[in-house]
Amino acid sequence: MKKELLLDLLQAIKKDDYKAFSKLVTDRILCTSFGRFPMLSLCYMYKSAMILEKFENSLKKIKTADYSIEEEPFEIYTDFREIARKSLRLFLTSEFVFPEEMLALMARSQKLSKEWLDFDRSYVAIEHIKKIYAINFGEDIEISSDKISLPIVKNVNKTKDYLLKFIVFCMCFVLLSGCCIGLVTALIGLGTTSSPIKVDNINSLVINADKVVALQDDIKVENQTLSNVNTINGNGRTIYLSSLSFIDTLDGVLENLTIVVKGDYETTDINTALIKNNNGTIKNVNIKIDLKITEKDTENDLYISALVGTNNGTIQNCSLSGNANIIGNAMGNAYYSSIASINNGEIIDVSILDGAITSSDVDLAGIVIQNKGKVINAQNKSTISQIGTDIISQDENMGWNPNCSGIAIENTGTIQNCINYGDITANSLSNKALEILISGIATKNSGSILSSNNHGKLTTSSPNSSVYAGGIVSLNRQYLDQALSTFVFGTIENSRNFGDIDISNTQNEATEIFSGGITGVNQGKIIKSANSGKQTVITKNGSPFIGGIAGINTSYTEGMYTSYASITECRSDSNISLTFGKKQSFVGGLVGNNNSTLQYSFTFAEFTITDANDYADGENKILAFVGSVVGVDNISRTLTGWSSATAYNSAYCANAEQATIGAFVYQNSIVSISDGLNKGYNDKQAMINTLNQEGRYWE
Repeated sequence: MKKELLLDLLQAIKKDDYKAFSKLVTDRILCTSFGRFPMLSLCYMYKSAMILEKFENSLKKIKTADYSIEEEPFEIYTDFREIARKSLRLFLTSEFVFPEEMLALMARSQKLSKEWLDFDRSYVAIEHIKKIYAINFGEDIEISSDKISLPIVKNVNKTKDYLLKFIVFCMCFVLLSGCCIGLVTALIGLGTTSSPIKVDNINSLVINADKVVALQDDIKVENQTLSNVNTINGNGRTIYLSSLSFIDTLDGVLENLTIVVKGDYETTDINTALIKNNNGTIKNVNIKIDLKITEKDTENDLYISALVGTNNGTIQNCSLSGNANIIGNAMGNAYYSSIASINNGEIIDVSILDGAITSSDVDLAGIVIQNKGKVINAQNKSTISQIGTDIISQDENMGWNPNCSGIAIENTGTIQNCINYGDITANSLSNKALEILISGIATKNSGSILSSNNHGKLTTSSPNSSVYAGGIVSLNRQYLDQALSTFVFGTIENSRNFGDIDISNTQNEATEIFSGGITGVNQGKIIKSANSGKQTVITKNGSPFIGGIAGINTSYTEGMYTSYASITECRSDSNISLTFGKKQSFVGGLVGNNNSTLQYSFTFAEFTITDANDYADGENKILAFVGSVVGVDNISRTLTGWSSATAYNSAYCANAEQATIGAFVYQNSIVSISDGLNKGYNDKQAMINTLNQEGRYWE
């Protein structure tokens, strides 16, 4: 709109020149807002009675979304300043000065009360009107979107408030210097990165959530959720929450803040978290929790996280401490993690400092449920306990397959330089044959796990469940990229397990147990990784596959394509203890059952094998295939390119029999000096010397 027309309109309003105004306006021009001031607000401010008599009803029908915003003439601000007085600070960063706010500033209580329902009555306007009556007139009022009760007050044009005089003086000084409202806005802030709005209460935070704000005091939040947040600088302050959801979407920065959340909650929200969606940056935030969360009335997959639901941005230098007890309903899959449910972005330098995460029928992870991005330099020190449920005894078609891990449930991205210190327990009380997955770093991996370690003890027990246990990963997988017709390998590299693994399978149901110092099942690649943790497995009727590195190292077939896993340059120093029952067992210093590449690896593993069966006279004994390198090697020697699948592996054999009374040892699986592809030693130092000469020994 031409500047001359705007100035003519403004002069017509100020002079209440009805004829001049009528000649200028059209329906479109009636929607004009002079900067922050809609036309109706100006008519109220300048008491344009004749114009209002003809146009007030039409102007009231115009909603905020219809405003056409033009440049704000400075003379409007100077006139408005005299009316607003001490309430001026409420409007320095406001998008609009609404007509109902203008009536409140002018102390037109009767008109405002009578015509209240004719206005937009936005949340911002309601909060401003409360403050206007408190600041300008010393009155506390009751007001809501559909009801208002106002006292009759005097409109005092002058004030003895020394602060206001100081502000006016500062404004004049700054105006003389060529600035608009410099020192005034400096006291409160402009809502920009260089001049954040100063906030000291939840109402102010709600009003200014789309701007850059800085906390000036601790804040208590009672069930308020901020829909879209720009930037909050906590300035070292604390926000106390009484509900789990605090921010729906963060687009900017949340930093330098402590968040405390405690209480018992029920949730049906499939994405439950303090911050549901992070598209920005969360840094230097400390979370303190004491939570009991109960899943209610949903059959959908439920994702619960103490901090973020879906992370598309960056979470950096954050920590969490405290306890979480998650109660599922066993109707759908449910998951809990401390930092993020789904990570598509970056999680860097985060720590779970202490506490306990417990549940009966919810999958648990220390850091993230599904990692599709990057998790770097994360550590978990909390204990993680999936204590088991017998819910399926009530309905045999239902059951819960426990998944517990120190860092992630499923990794398709990158986990690097991460450490789990917390002990992890995953139990099932069900008599049904379910599956338990337990690991130090990730239960399922088809991405990359690099330079990550586990120090926590892994413990699992069940009557009949199959078990997949790994110091680093439960299942290290690969898949076929259909578009490229190539296999993508889950990779574990330069990682180490120090934690013990204890597995108890107590009843007589036929199950499988896959336990490895690095992974229970390997279909991917394991490179230069090591295990120092002890493995103890007790089963009555399960079929155990136990290895210092992997329980089974196996190929993967999809359609007409077959791809082989590989274990390269790995070492294991662990002891393996097995008490077996009525099924064949496969135990190896490196791999229990191997049909893929295993090369340039060595082991100092020792075995304690116990046959728990009572045999009748003449009854055949159950086979225990025990080998210093592999229990059984099923690789086809005639397969082109795989003739050296177990090439140049070395093992320390303290006891060539490797068996206790009652256990049958498959002798061909014992590594011997005569094996051309492997080397066996009875002298540990001799083995180390040879490995050093070959350049393959490493600590």
